[in-house]
Amino acid sequence: PTRVRGGSFVPMRRGSCKGSREGESLRLDRWQSLTRKRPDFPLLKRIAVRSAAPERAAIGAAVAAEEDAGRVIREYFEFWNKRQMDDAISLFADDIEYEDTLYPGVFKGKEQLKSHLYVIGDALPANFRFNVDDLAVARPDENGVTNIGVQWHVGLDDGTKLPFTRGSSMYKINREGKIIFG
Repeated sequence: PTRVRGGSFVPMRRGSCKGSREGESLRLDRWQSLTRKRPDFPLLKRIAVRSAAPERAAIGAAVAAEEDAGRVIREYFEFWNKRQMDDAISLFADDIEYEDTLYPGVFKGKEQLKSHLYVIGDALPANFRFNVDDLAVARPDENGVTNIGVQWHVGLDDGTKLPFTRGSSMYKINREGKIIFG
């Protein structure tokens, strides 16, 4: 066998494996374990399935990051609805930049945002709630930042939808799971 980065390649002889051709090479460390588990599974399919495993693992990690980011945003809206503003603020990074388009300027840092959330929460009726209709979560970028789009509507605790209160918001979450932009 020829030793290369990541495993061994073994030249195939005619007839040594169903479906192989003389001169083909197989990467042993990628298919051996599947051979033992599923001897009835055709070798070429075993190789293809096994070689895709690292890609699936990377995709699985990205999906987990997306799910975590979505969970953070849902928690933020739930804390807001319960007026648990200290818990809501705990989901933000210290250097948060938050833009509420109904108000001029950008709220920078947790203290400014916390003050804003308390003012808004106190001004609205206790049964006023944000209801998340949909989340669009992108895969994390090379810096581990996940972009999330949220579609929401405002309603009351009893399920009554308020007219003209649909909206959307954009958020960015860092790899530590903190909201860095909203």
